[in-house]
Amino acid sequence: MSLGSLGSVSGSLSIDGNTSVGAVNINNLTTVGGDLIIADNTSATAVGLADLGAVAGSVTIDGNTSASVVNVNSLGSVAGVLSIDGNTSATVIDVNSLATVGGAVSL
Repeated sequence: MSLGSLGSVSGSLSIDGNTSVGAVNINNLTTVGGDLIIADNTSATAVGLADLGAVAGSVTIDGNTSASVVNVNSLGSVAGVLSIDGNTSATVIDVNSLATVGGAVSL
């Protein structure tokens, strides 16, 4: 699934339970005004959010069991909880720019 033109979402964004999606790539998304949920896309081999800088709610990237890469390397701030969990094939989880999380962190 590619949403390459999507730059921002004023509310929440949820992509979950798509068991046949090969990848979730939203690499031009920069901001989410609510919660971001990318979960249980069990065939997705990658989760790409390369330009995501800020989320006004919580971030949940969980249960994408085939994803070998989870890329949120530009994410600087999360107002709520950050959960990147259960991505059991992941050999790379990049949160290199993360500076602020308003709630709990689970990696």
